[in-house]
Amino acid sequence: MASEKKKILILHFPNLNNYGTGMMGLVVIQALIDKYGTGTDIYCDLDTYAGPGDISKELRTPIEIKRYTPPKLSQNLPGRHPLLRKAATLWHILFSKQHAGFDKVIIVGGDDLSEYYGRYEACIAIWQKWKLSFSTPVILIGQTIGPFSYSWNRVAVRYLLPRFNVYARDPWTVEYLKKELGVTVKQSVDLALHDLPLQHNKKIEENILETYGLTRDSYITIVISGLVQEGYYCRKEEDYLKAHAGMIRMLAGKETLKGYKIVLLAHTFPPYGNEAGLINTLYTMCPANLQAQIIRVTEKTGPTRARFLLGNGLFTLTGRMHPAVSTYQTGKPAICLAYSEKYQGVIGGSLGRKDMIIQANHSSLWEDGFILNLVEEKTDYLLKQYNTLKEEIHTTIQRCKEEINKTLHEL
Repeated sequence: MASEKKKILILHFPNLNNYGTGMMGLVVIQALIDKYGTGTDIYCDLDTYAGPGDISKELRTPIEIKRYTPPKLSQNLPGRHPLLRKAATLWHILFSKQHAGFDKVIIVGGDDLSEYYGRYEACIAIWQKWKLSFSTPVILIGQTIGPFSYSWNRVAVRYLLPRFNVYARDPWTVEYLKKELGVTVKQSVDLALHDLPLQHNKKIEENILETYGLTRDSYITIVISGLVQEGYYCRKEEDYLKAHAGMIRMLAGKETLKGYKIVLLAHTFPPYGNEAGLINTLYTMCPANLQAQIIRVTEKTGPTRARFLLGNGLFTLTGRMHPAVSTYQTGKPAICLAYSEKYQGVIGGSLGRKDMIIQANHSSLWEDGFILNLVEEKTDYLLKQYNTLKEEIHTTIQRCKEEINKTLHEL
């Protein structure tokens, strides 16, 4: 173990309200602790949704995670004229120093460097990290980057991204950046495919199953997404929930699944979407006989317990990608209702499970109910091939873990 005390900043890990981001952040932090020891100063860009000690409770080796607040644009701007304020804001973006004074800065993935969440965020983020890279090593890990339609984002990626040490989490990203923008990055896999720090704690696993009255392999987990709006799934929340109610009826009506419980699991919480609220609304749309089979998990269980719930079910049907990642990581199959290229990259590419993806970001599929037919087709296929799928998943996950260990060692 190195004796020199390190000061490390982890960005894009503001809280545990998105279990997907949470899992990736926990894997990185535990790896840093294992390498440098508990004396390491680890800072994260924690926000108001991060409760005291939340992250430490999910680690194998508890450690104080320090809150880092980046320097903000001064409120004492020169004058109150709108043009002066805009000019000062632009100066802040282009020239102000942020995140200095660390031994390394680690940017935890997902898909923030894309245009799914805004036109300009990717360009601004890359520019700011590019400035920082001249004084502090910048590492982007577990990333899906792109696609990009706007010229400013393409220019930023082409000319600024090569200064960073970038680990893509899927082959799609590597191929896209190389082919479209001439940028070469290292290929890895999604960090959440690694074991979580407390994943081998049998006491926690048994407790969470007991809490909800669940028995291994006796239930199906459904994760509805808080990203309901058009561009992700459909125009109307009502159509989205109505289709999910139909999926529940379909699953409950299958002879091979008779007696199985259906767990509705909230995997993200505000500010990432009100999945708990959607679950409660969906529950009221189901008849009494179906309600008796449904178990609602709307409380914040945390990433580790959520993985135990996902991994002990028969399979998962999800509109969020990381519940599928957790399900596969524990050796079980998951059907993905996809809205972006990251599903094709991580689930289809890294895990080789294109056969488990439904491209669901078309409003018409939900409005006319055709999405239910696609889900039933995938369900029938999954049940018929179940044992074969589990064997293939086991082999793939072992390879992914080896790849992550290699990446974490380099980190």
